[in-house]
Amino acid sequence: MSRLSEVLNVPEGQEFEYEGNKLKIIINKIFIINGRGDWCELASARFLMDMIASPEKIRITPTKPKLSKQQITAIKGRIAEGTPWAVKDISGEEIAFYSSTPCSEDYYATSMNAKMYDFLKVGQAVYLPDLIGDEEE
Repeated sequence: MSRLSEVLNVPEGQEFEYEGNKLKIIINKIFIINGRGDWCELASARFLMDMIASPEKIRITPTKPKLSKQQITAIKGRIAEGTPWAVKDISGEEIAFYSSTPCSEDYYATSMNAKMYDFLKVGQAVYLPDLIGDEEE
């Protein structure tokens, strides 16, 4: 992980958004999609300073993992019960499910079937509906 990735808390090569702009970090350089849809190196130091000063505005674009039918069913169950947000704890053995954006006090955590959610990364909040989209069982 590059130093810039560490500072912005965005994995290298992972697309993310900041104030409506699509970006990614590759070897300590930030690339942005220009008006033609091409990736170009970001040249604005001010823009970078704004990102460092306001990391809460950074939105990581979720990559859709390949899910089994069983995982899709489990995700749909969490959504149906009203806990569509998931975060894997630091041990990697417990999953916390939230009814609203994580960091609220309203959650349900379980270590049962944590392997079912093996696609989650430690500490990264995931909005489960984004993972299944319009997929059918």
